[in-house]
Amino acid sequence: MANDAVTFIRALGLGTVDLLGFSMGGMIAQVIAQDEPQLVRKLILAGTGPAGGEGITDVTTHLADLAQWMSEGTESFEYERDVELLAARQWHTEVPRDVFARITGLSDFPAALRHGVSEGALRYLCNASLSYRLRGVPVEMESIWALAIPEGGGDTHRAVLRGTRAELTIDQGPGTRYIPELTVRPAEASTNYAAALARTVKSLQAAFPGLGFEGAGPGFRIGMPAALRTTHEQHFAAVLEGFIDYIDSGRCPERTGPDLVTKYTLLAQAKELSHRAA
Repeated sequence: MANDAVTFIRALGLGTVDLLGFSMGGMIAQVIAQDEPQLVRKLILAGTGPAGGEGITDVTTHLADLAQWMSEGTESFEYERDVELLAARQWHTEVPRDVFARITGLSDFPAALRHGVSEGALRYLCNASLSYRLRGVPVEMESIWALAIPEGGGDTHRAVLRGTRAELTIDQGPGTRYIPELTVRPAEASTNYAAALARTVKSLQAAFPGLGFEGAGPGFRIGMPAALRTTHEQHFAAVLEGFIDYIDSGRCPERTGPDLVTKYTLLAQAKELSHRAA
C-alpha cells in the first residue's frame, strides 16, 4: 500500500508532500517516510502506532479515545492527576505460515518478523487488556485480533457504560447482524423514565431525524435510521475532515494536546506494565 501511494504521488508530479496518516494509514505513512524520505516534507501521525507494533498501543488507542470522550468535562486531562493505571496484560495470536501466506501473498515470514516465529507460526502480540481509573471512574477495555472475521460478519464491539440512573450498552455482533445497537436499561424501571426518554428523543429530532426507541426487555432499544448511520470508512473520513479544518483555520481546541499526551502516556505505561506482569 505504501508503494501504491508513492506511485500515485509521483503520477501527480509532486516533488514533496505533507503526509497525514490516521490508524492504519499512519503505518503506511511511516513506511513511505522510511523508504522515500525525499518525498516527505512533513509527517503527521494521528491515532496510530508503528506497523507490527504491540496490540496494547494499536486498536486500544481508539478505545482509550472513547473513554476520554465519554468522561471529559470542561478541563483537559492530565495523566498524573487524572489517571490511575491498575493492570495491563498482552497475549499472542498464533498465525500459521499458510494463513500468513494467504493473507499477505508472501511465501514465508519476512526476516523482520522471524524473531517472533515458533514452530511454524508467528506469535503476534496483538491482544491486550487494561484496567484503570479515569478521574475516579473505573475503565476496563480489551481488544482481540482473530485470524479471520466471522462468516457473514465483520468487526465485533461491545461497550457498557454504567451510570447512577441507567446502564447503556452498545452491541455489534452476530446478534445485531454486525450493526451497532444501543440499549438503555434504567436502574429503576418506571413510566416516568420512559416518558423522560421519549421527551429526550423528541428533542433530538432536529439534529437526528427519525431517531426513536422501543421497549426491549427491562430496557429500551434506541432506533437509528439507516440515513444516520456511517460506515467505518466514513467515520475515518469525518475525522480527517475535522483535522484538516484545524490545520486550515490555524485553530485547535486547547485541550487536544494535553488529552493526546494523557492517552499516549497511559498506553506507554500500560505497555511497560504488561511486560513486567508477563
